Amino acid sequence: MIAAAADIERKGLGTVITPICAPIETPSAIRAVSQCDLIFGCVDTVGGRFVMNLLASHYLLPYFDLGILLDAEQTGDQRGRIKDILGTVHYVVPGRSSLLTRDQFTLQDVAAEGLHKNDAAAAAQQVEDEYIKGLRVRRPAVISVNMFAAALAVNDFLARLHPYRRLPNESVASIEFSLADLRLTADEEMEPCRVMSRHLGYGDRRPLSWRWAASLFGRRYRLVMVEGRFPTKLNRQRLYVVTEDGLPWEAAMICPCGCGATLHMNLLPDERPRWHYTHAGRGFPTLRPSARRQVGCRSHFVLREGRVRWV
Repeated sequence: MIAAAADIERKGLGTVITPICAPIETPSAIRAVSQCDLIFGCVDTVGGRFVMNLLASHYLLPYFDLGILLDAEQTGDQRGRIKDILGTVHYVVPGRSSLLTRDQFTLQDVAAEGLHKNDAAAAAQQVEDEYIKGLRVRRPAVISVNMFAAALAVNDFLARLHPYRRLPNESVASIEFSLADLRLTADEEMEPCRVMSRHLGYGDRRPLSWRWAASLFGRRYRLVMVEGRFPTKLNRQRLYVVTEDGLPWEAAMICPCGCGATLHMNLLPDERPRWHYTHAGRGFPTLRPSARRQVGCRSHFVLREGRVRWV
């Protein structure tokens, strides 16, 4: 990224490049994107596309999403032969359809990817598999295809600024291409997205990442009762309650936003603030009132029957 910025600046066109060397769900990257007028995204993962779409909804930004796929033979003597080169440019308008309603992925896909982010090998393989279906390669040569998709996205953007197409812009929500068939296909807008519409115009709010979906579809929190003191290391998806002579006096958990901070909640009736906990028969705890960090990630959530509900 830094090398690309330096190369662009050397051309002397006056273009100002600001590299953000951080994952898209981090505060610095979110802050940078929120200050843009529109977004062009070409990311490798479901989680990255989900966050970009969520950012567009939060900050009311038009979003061009680019994706490509090289479809290869999987078996036989022709294994590895490219059958087709496919790609799609999605134009996502906040308040209308999203990548979810366009069946690009599901919230379960986002959650599953997020829960496996600690597996570096799986994450690297996932990036490769996103490029080439049915064939594992170390470094797929897709630069020419990427440039084709990028040019198509820029021309779609220009057509919306200065209409020149025979189809009205309202009828073009996405453009799909097949280089094997030499085909361009426009798809119309779909139904509004109820998931993204709940975040329309929210602006700065945390968490804003795949962890939000993981909290909906990931493992539920379990209650762990311990006597005397907390374990040296706390596990995720656990609410620990420390008791002394059978009296609960403190609860603790790892912050569900992913920042890694340990949250401590007082359970003693004579001290303030005070939290109450209950649990269902299967050990899924409920914690009241909500937990809200005043520093760091500033997460605000309710733990209800083992599920995190963001406030």
